[in-house]
Amino acid sequence: MNKLSKKQLLFYKIVAIIAVLFLVGFLRYAGGLKLFSAQNGSIFEIAKIVFWAMVIYGLLEFLIPGFAERDNVFFGKLAGIVSATILTAIFLMIVPNGFVTVFLSVAIAVIIAQLLEQFLSTKEPNCTTILIITLLFLFLLVSFIIFSYHPLGGFLFKK
Repeated sequence: MNKLSKKQLLFYKIVAIIAVLFLVGFLRYAGGLKLFSAQNGSIFEIAKIVFWAMVIYGLLEFLIPGFAERDNVFFGKLAGIVSATILTAIFLMIVPNGFVTVFLSVAIAVIIAQLLEQFLSTKEPNCTTILIITLLFLFLLVSFIIFSYHPLGGFLFKK
């Protein structure tokens, strides 16, 4: 299969940002999906939505012809998912709460994560980096599942 050109890859990354923002908006209001959707406007809940939206888009991205044939694409994708989630939480701790600031925070986090993913998919990772990124991904996955049903206290979980 043909490798992706830089123009095609840029197009798919722009589509990625739009798709993740759409999924964030969709999952936010899908009340029956407690695991995937936010229960309130807390930082934790918004970061959870970004995580699941990035995972869903990441799985769909592997359907793009030639996408999976790039070197280190799986490592880059995991790093993008983890970084988007962590950056969203950091940005939301910094900016005041409001629809526009939340939307911009999520958009900036997803853009940075896509750039990081693109950069890391061209680099050869070492075993330590792969292990750390994989453990962070698994930690986020487990914590979002467990804490969705049994939230803790603290500023991350408050509206």
